[in-house]
Amino acid sequence: MNITIISVGPPYRGGISDLSSELYQSLSLEHHVEFINFSRQYPKILFPGKTEFKDGISSFKPPYDHKLIDSINPLTWIKTAFAVKKYKSDWLIFRYWNPFFAPMIYTVSFFVNLISHTKIGLIADNLIPHEHSILDRVMAKLAMKKAHIIFTLSKAVQDDAKMLCPRKKSYRLFHPLYESFINQQSKEEARKMLGVTKPMVLFFGLIRPYKGVDTLLQAIPLLNQNGIAAEYWIVGESYEDEKPYFDMIQNLNIQNDVRWKNTFVPDDAVQTYFNAADIVVLPYKTATQSGIIGIAYHMNRPVIVTDVGGLSEYIIEGETGYVVPPNNPELIALSIENALNKEQINALIEGVEHHKSKWSMASFTKLLVEALHDN
Repeated sequence: MNITIISVGPPYRGGISDLSSELYQSLSLEHHVEFINFSRQYPKILFPGKTEFKDGISSFKPPYDHKLIDSINPLTWIKTAFAVKKYKSDWLIFRYWNPFFAPMIYTVSFFVNLISHTKIGLIADNLIPHEHSILDRVMAKLAMKKAHIIFTLSKAVQDDAKMLCPRKKSYRLFHPLYESFINQQSKEEARKMLGVTKPMVLFFGLIRPYKGVDTLLQAIPLLNQNGIAAEYWIVGESYEDEKPYFDMIQNLNIQNDVRWKNTFVPDDAVQTYFNAADIVVLPYKTATQSGIIGIAYHMNRPVIVTDVGGLSEYIIEGETGYVVPPNNPELIALSIENALNKEQINALIEGVEHHKSKWSMASFTKLLVEALHDN
């Protein structure tokens, strides 16, 4: 089968880019795959971070260097459609994660349908973003309008797809592991590198309002009251003002417990934070799914998540982690306390090692290809 993927990919940073690279590598084992990357992903005015590009040594291989598409130049959208025709693609697969890209996806799809027999598939990471706007639903419908199949990574997004476009075929897949990250470091080596001397609780990822970092901070005094001595690492580039968090840390008198690292972590340093950690905590207030679970499981680390979106779909309760209600510092604290019990943490790690193959990229690719063949 000839497949073309249109997505952001390396050297752009972020989970969408990394996962698209892994999908390309996996599909290429048995199919001819072309990858169309962005020459420009976002105008600078729309990107809140410091840079769109990776620092350090990348764990993810850049796919074919077809940087054809400019997110704000419609002429490149038409050129991209003709490139898809040239590749004689049976399927064109888009990644969709932001309403900003809907006009581009619709336009490319329109011209592809006009000039070729290529079918259109859409992998929807999100259809309704975490920070809502009045145009979200309109843009999601536009992005899906020409698609023959919608793939989602969680039931929550599949429900959105059925609600927005009930006549479209939708397939629920899952968020696979990030298997390209290096994992060759012992826990002792990682803890020594970071200077960790107590049990380590890790929040990892971009810091945004919906991520619930404030809930985790509010849980720390409760753990201290119960005699749980731990280090709480908040690691990720902040896309919002940090001052309210720093004020909260000061007001809660937990400044000696929190290690705040406002940085986007290079690929070759990711293993150090996860290998040093005992448990990963994702106290999100809203979500669809989270790639951080895919990294944690790859590194054999259990996860505590909130019961929002599709996060609970990736947790086998008491075996690979725990699920708690959102905005509940008390139950976050209780789950951390339970997990940090030595016997329990070892059992959770064994549970992750035992179950994680069901979320492998090979399993994901198999289901994706089966759906393409059936359509």
